[in-house]
Amino acid sequence: MEQDMLQGFIARLPASLAEIKILRAAQDTAALERVIHKMHGVLTYCGLPHLKSMFFQIESELHSESYINNALFDRMIEELQLLLTV
Repeated sequence: MEQDMLQGFIARLPASLAEIKILRAAQDTAALERVIHKMHGVLTYCGLPHLKSMFFQIESELHSESYINNALFDRMIEELQLLLTV
C-alpha cells in the first residue's frame, strides 16, 4: 500500500507543485493551507517521514497565521522537485 500511495503522490506532484507556487505567490494562505493539509495527509502513508514533518510544520504555521518559515517552505519545494527526478 505504501508504494501505491507514493506512486499516486508523485503522479499528482507536478500539478500540486504548480498550485502551491501559484497560491504562495498570491499569498492565499487559506487555500495554501488546504493544499498542504491534503498533501500532509497523503504523506502519512508514503514512507517519507522527513517530508511529512516539513508539511506538518508548514501547515501549523499557515493554520496559526504566524510567521511562515520561508527557508523551510523553499526547502520543501526543492525536495518535492527532487522526487520528480527520481
